[in-house]
Amino acid sequence: RLTDEFAGSPQGIEVVIRSSSAILDGLREMVSRGVERVIWIHGGGMRAIADDIREEAIALAGRLRAVIYNYGFDLAEDDRELVASGLSLLGMSRKAGYLQMARFLRAQGHRHVLLADAWCDGADTIDAQLLWAMRSCGLDARAANWQAPEIADLILRGHRIGKLVGRTLGERNFSAVCFRDDEVAAGAVAELLSNGIRVPEDVSVISMDGHPLSGVFQVPLTTLAVPVEAMVRKTIQLVRDDKPSGVFCFPYKLLKRASHHGPAQLSPISAHP
Repeated sequence: RLTDEFAGSPQGIEVVIRSSSAILDGLREMVSRGVERVIWIHGGGMRAIADDIREEAIALAGRLRAVIYNYGFDLAEDDRELVASGLSLLGMSRKAGYLQMARFLRAQGHRHVLLADAWCDGADTIDAQLLWAMRSCGLDARAANWQAPEIADLILRGHRIGKLVGRTLGERNFSAVCFRDDEVAAGAVAELLSNGIRVPEDVSVISMDGHPLSGVFQVPLTTLAVPVEAMVRKTIQLVRDDKPSGVFCFPYKLLKRASHHGPAQLSPISAHP
């Protein structure tokens, strides 16, 4: 979307891909060539940058008047420091999104929720925020007692998790299962259906991503959508109009589709294998 928008720009556009360990060299190289503006697609904020190069990286990004696109708010960073250095932060608050998801499940009448692809027995801030949001809304939310398999193919990963979810549903009476990724959720739903567990008749499924095809999955997925179009429009405005640095936090949009029910509408899970 961004490259399409800027393809006809008289200033020209280039796409540069750098690993976290090479970020500083990339920034130095762009400054040396006189690059004027940078859209930095870096969802982890500045957390991926090693402490020993962080100060210089922020200073260089400020000289490039970088817009950090898909910035992750609520990650214990000092946003004011980054803005004061000349950066614009444009992204979403996952914490706010998770609270929106939790309130929706609570309003639907759910009380027992399985977090299928979260792993909260470690230092993953995002997973910890998901668990906190669910419990703060009065839900009995439990992170699965397995670590999501590290498989690059997200659909296949979902199938593997779906097998585990099916076994867990036979042991415990969860009425809803939450995922952090729509493609993983799609694979899990397909696996549940193949084992005779219906979605949403036997268990509700909700996810977070807003994948472009989530509305035409085998069961159209209820999901928290990332507001990509609005974020891209704002990024374009910041770059073209040479806006000053600032913080721009966008809300998620809950897309209510066919993968959820209230628990009163669910069939007894014990009737299925």
